[in-house]
Amino acid sequence: PTMSLITIHCRLIASEPVRRHLWHLMTKSNTPLVNDLLKQASRHPDFETWQRKGNIPDSVVRGLCESLKEVYPDQPGRFYASAILMVTYIYESWLSLQQTCRRRLDGKQRWLNVVKSDAELLELSGSTLDALQHRAQDILSQRNTERETQAAPNRKSAQQQANSSNHASLIAHLFATYDITDDILSRCAIAYLLKNGCKIPETEEDPEKFAHRVHRKQKEIEQLEEKISARLPKGRDLTGEEFLETLDLATQQLSETVAQAREWQTKLLTRPASLPYPILYGSSTDIRWGKTAKGKIAVSFNNSPDNFLNGFTRLSGLTVPGSSYFFKVSSTPDFDNKILFTAESGFEAQNLLKFCPEYCSNNVVD
Repeated sequence: PTMSLITIHCRLIASEPVRRHLWHLMTKSNTPLVNDLLKQASRHPDFETWQRKGNIPDSVVRGLCESLKEVYPDQPGRFYASAILMVTYIYESWLSLQQTCRRRLDGKQRWLNVVKSDAELLELSGSTLDALQHRAQDILSQRNTERETQAAPNRKSAQQQANSSNHASLIAHLFATYDITDDILSRCAIAYLLKNGCKIPETEEDPEKFAHRVHRKQKEIEQLEEKISARLPKGRDLTGEEFLETLDLATQQLSETVAQAREWQTKLLTRPASLPYPILYGSSTDIRWGKTAKGKIAVSFNNSPDNFLNGFTRLSGLTVPGSSYFFKVSSTPDFDNKILFTAESGFEAQNLLKFCPEYCSNNVVD
């Protein structure tokens, strides 16, 4: 059964030295670390494989983080773990969205590598157009026979779904058969079918139209490649340094390619981030809830140097319904007590409600 999760969003009261120390760690060390991890992960030799699979191994991110500890030293262990979690979550979300684009790109590239003009297919196969069409029809008939045999036991229930999925299934089958077939005539016949929508055309091919079609497919591939590369997670530019560097480049020189111009435009039009990445607490053992002698809610954080995070002793704020899986600590630059703690785990949120059930009804803890 699915567990109902509650998000508790509240303000942590702490002294200014605690808030200042936390802000310094988050802006000067942790967020730059996350930014660097995002860049290094995108340059990894297996990055295209991750794009196709739709996920990134957390072991890779941990290894990258380990190599950067000397560059971003003196952070609590939890902060390094948080950076790993943050990068993993960001790329999991991004890769999930980009997986569709990557599959479309792979499909178009594969199609372009297989198809050829009728003249080229006839020259490769050393046959006539009639022989090529006859072999293509044999391949279609054989596939239809196989599909009917497999679908016979469930013909009634699968009839409606068959019409919508048969075409995609046939294309996948033709590509798979093309890869394992050595017979040159069969390969050319498959390429002929893929080029013509898995059908035998009734009219002769127009070479000029085919050339335009290939050119259009090449442009679609270029656009998808630019789309994928331009949308890499960029991180948070807290200092505005990247914005200023891009502005200087754009005003001092002309872009070498359209892709570079679009990249500059994206960076210049993106609103700079004003807050650092939050610190994620990824398990229920990292945070402890309780009450003070005066009955006030208290929260303490494990693995914090000098217990500086344990300076948060009182909570106030409001509840926000939602479903998530981790805890976040975030801060603001004006050191005005606006340090936010979000408990986004069903277990931890229920613990808070257990200690203070009136929190949900009144939205106030004093």
